[in-house]
Amino acid sequence: MRYDYIVIGGGTAGAVVAARLSEERDVRVLLLEAGPDYPDEIPGELLDGSAPVTRGHNWDLHAIAGDDEGEPLSEQQRRIARVFQLASSRLGKMPAAGASSAARFPYPLGKVVGGSSAINGGLALHARPEDYALWTAAGNDWWSWEKVRRSIGRMESAEADKPPLPLEMSPPEGLTRCQEAFLATCREMGHDRIDLRQGTADGVGVIPKSFWNGQRVSSSRLYLAAARRRPNLTIQPCCLVDKLVFEPRTGALTASGVEAIVDGQRCRFASGHVVLCAGTISSPAILLRSGIGAAEEIARVGGETLLDLPGVGRNLMDHPAVILWAVPAAGACRAGETVHQVMLQRRSASSPPLCDQQLFMLSGLVTATLPPLRDVVGADLAIGISAVVATPTSKGRIELLDLDPTREPRIYLNCLRDAADLRRMMEGLREAWRILQGERLAANTERVVVWDQSIIDADPLLERVIRTTVRGAWHPVGTLRMGREGDAMAVVDQRGRLFGCSNVTVADGSIMPVIPSVPTSLTCMLIGERIVANLTRNGDE
Repeated sequence: MRYDYIVIGGGTAGAVVAARLSEERDVRVLLLEAGPDYPDEIPGELLDGSAPVTRGHNWDLHAIAGDDEGEPLSEQQRRIARVFQLASSRLGKMPAAGASSAARFPYPLGKVVGGSSAINGGLALHARPEDYALWTAAGNDWWSWEKVRRSIGRMESAEADKPPLPLEMSPPEGLTRCQEAFLATCREMGHDRIDLRQGTADGVGVIPKSFWNGQRVSSSRLYLAAARRRPNLTIQPCCLVDKLVFEPRTGALTASGVEAIVDGQRCRFASGHVVLCAGTISSPAILLRSGIGAAEEIARVGGETLLDLPGVGRNLMDHPAVILWAVPAAGACRAGETVHQVMLQRRSASSPPLCDQQLFMLSGLVTATLPPLRDVVGADLAIGISAVVATPTSKGRIELLDLDPTREPRIYLNCLRDAADLRRMMEGLREAWRILQGERLAANTERVVVWDQSIIDADPLLERVIRTTVRGAWHPVGTLRMGREGDAMAVVDQRGRLFGCSNVTVADGSIMPVIPSVPTSLTCMLIGERIVANLTRNGDE
């Protein structure tokens, strides 16, 4: 069967795209997803909103924080790296920590219909007007705040088959003991209590969530639940897309369909238009295997270049994070309580227009799911404060090792490569340390793991420990950056249309030119909403 649209990837944005396309009853839509689909009974771990899911419904990806092997680590730094590696991933079995800051660490993005929105912490924050101003400055005026806010307004409004976003916020009486202590300490230190949904003011507040009655609500549950009843939508799960198939070249490339692997067999699906929503890591990998990307990189892995676009796989950005871990005092928290509830956002000493630092209180982390972490911490539960640089400028890349679609690409995050990012991380961690050492959290803490005052006070040691332990927050964006035609590193135009190809559109986080200053889930959904509206209605909105 020939489909009018093939949507590659049923993740955070792809589920939105497929559902919206299927509203046009005269078109046939095929959604291809590498992971499983749960149309009827959703597994309990995907519904449980207390903590992110990092095994069972995830890509087996690993990332490298740095860009080279770096200097050897001391024994103390090696131990710190191992603690952070295990605790940040929540995986039960891990590769050993490497000998440098370039050690590989798990990067378990969602591999299931709903993508990372089905496995993440459910943080539901829209990007700020200042974020979109940076997109506009990069040549994407279709993403000006004046245009984008109308689309956000639709997402925040209820529809017949979809509730408004965000879905809920924890009431004050629903905060856990450690979360209450964090919030109160921030207030005592002079930080205002704010509504995190309302812009960029400095302050501490309760995090809005894509939860409903404590259950995680993914883009699949939000958008595909009603769309599944439509006869013009077909969902093919457990389908690993290898590459796009192109017609004999006469001018601009024209995709005739998709080649994929289903049940170990290679299949071809024919399409009039391909919408690539496989995510920031997989979307550029699919294009590179298809012969679209930097000619020298494609040649290096033995491919044939059809379209030389050097920006494919470049401009990778993520929010760098470093966590101060501690063992809770008896009764301070319990297994199964919500991990994320409260966040402090603040401006660094450089006073940027956006709050460029975020501190998240983490509580109730079960160390039994991480046997090596249990050995180091020596307790059943852990708490901590995650320090995040919200507006990083450091950029990384992805690279193919070969043309095998089952082999993960190499992911270089280059966390804190820019000196300004490092300075902001150091400042944020020192604020986090002050909060953790405050009377309220100290009363809920038995002991801090690994970190101590000597590390916090000494710039050289703090920098080395940061570079050892920094990891991405699993918010990758930017590897198929949008921009003006003629921009050598732009891959798509501002409506997601692939340069040099007549019928391929990209609609996921990979097209972001700059990472938003908030977790990226709602922004990815917004990208799906706006780009599919342009496809079906040709509207400028």
